[in-house]
Amino acid sequence: MLDPLPGELLCYGLLVILCGRIFFIKGEKIVSITVLAPLVLLLSVLQIVAWGAGLPELIILLLSILTFTANIHALVRFFQHLYVDRYSPLFYIASVILLLCTLAAAAGTVCFRPVPSRPADFGVTVQKKLLTGSVGSGFTVRSHFREKNTGVLWTFTPSDSTTMKKTIIIFSPDKRADTARYMPYLLLLAQAGYPVITADLYSPGVRWISPFFDTSPLRRSAMIYLSLQKPDVFEALGRNFTGNMINEYSALIDIGTHLFGSATRFFLVGDGMGNGALKAVFEKYPYQAAGVWSLDAVGEYKTAGYGCIEQTAPVLAAIFGMKRDSSLFIPRYMALKTRQAVTGKGGVK
Repeated sequence: MLDPLPGELLCYGLLVILCGRIFFIKGEKIVSITVLAPLVLLLSVLQIVAWGAGLPELIILLLSILTFTANIHALVRFFQHLYVDRYSPLFYIASVILLLCTLAAAAGTVCFRPVPSRPADFGVTVQKKLLTGSVGSGFTVRSHFREKNTGVLWTFTPSDSTTMKKTIIIFSPDKRADTARYMPYLLLLAQAGYPVITADLYSPGVRWISPFFDTSPLRRSAMIYLSLQKPDVFEALGRNFTGNMINEYSALIDIGTHLFGSATRFFLVGDGMGNGALKAVFEKYPYQAAGVWSLDAVGEYKTAGYGCIEQTAPVLAAIFGMKRDSSLFIPRYMALKTRQAVTGKGGVK
């Protein structure tokens, strides 16, 4: 599943049942349904772990905490085997308010849902593997649950192997985004026959912001907040970005060499904070790097560094004054310009 919406709707559905039960259970109330309160709270936390601390996930977490708090009295009675209760006027008021907020948030989530990007619709095979290791010692595919997860490796290949090109594209996303935020663009490249390797790496000891925020659920949201609300802090932190990105590209080339062989030529693509690393990596790997390309060289791409947010993060797109776009116009144009760079206009861009 490459879409957080089903999990979000599940959480909203449970919240509606919890807050709306005042309307369909009359008189003396059976409180066993209140066990859904800790369940939805757990699910809201798992949503953040799985998809990051985006605005919809944070709203669901807040509603879950408030709903859990409102149901503490009923939970206590349930665990004391007192299965019947009467709702107080305060509980009625709190439930109505929470129900209205939940319905409004659910409607907003549906209206601003990501545009579906199903690999099968593009004729593309996507593989996602957990990694362990670091930029210093190298990354390997995680083979045991006790090994620490330090990244996710994504590979995009055309389902029809006869259309596969020889040049492999390596892409390292800006940290204000992640691989999922570039999904339409990457699928379109693979649809055109270009295998793509990318990864979301969270290597121990590599500092982007701080040890707390440099984690999978928090890094992207923290980066977006700093870039929009505290640009001076973001710019100061940027002194580390180029070195970190060089290490990430190097790690991806090592992984690509292991997957496709030492004679493979790689075309390197970056966005935003990765631009400073591209030329250095191109010079570091003269026999493996076929060329480089920066997405923000595409003038029509107005959200450089944040990914294809008109498709993958419509709430963020609205902050930039853009609308949800299901036509994939910008990702298609980005993929076209990338293919042109690979085939005829390669080299250091």
